[in-house]
Amino acid sequence: MIIDTLSNAKKYFCVHPLFAKAFEYILSQGLGEIEPRKYVIDGDKLKAIVSFNAGRTVEEAISNFECHNKYIDIQLCIKGKET
Repeated sequence: MIIDTLSNAKKYFCVHPLFAKAFEYILSQGLGEIEPRKYVIDGDKLKAIVSFNAGRTVEEAISNFECHNKYIDIQLCIKGKET
């Protein structure tokens, strides 16, 4: 897991071939006005899913560890605070 700010996005372009396109999409959006739904960016290869859900508690996160075998996700907290 990488925890950073969007201002450092370019540092991570080398991590995956689609990261540059993903961050370019994120940075081009009006994040305060974006509607919750699925956005197709590059066919089946790259999509954005916008949702306004409360985060999990520490206890929930520990008891149900999240991992990805097929996909990578970039999670962005637009409003509030993520821990």
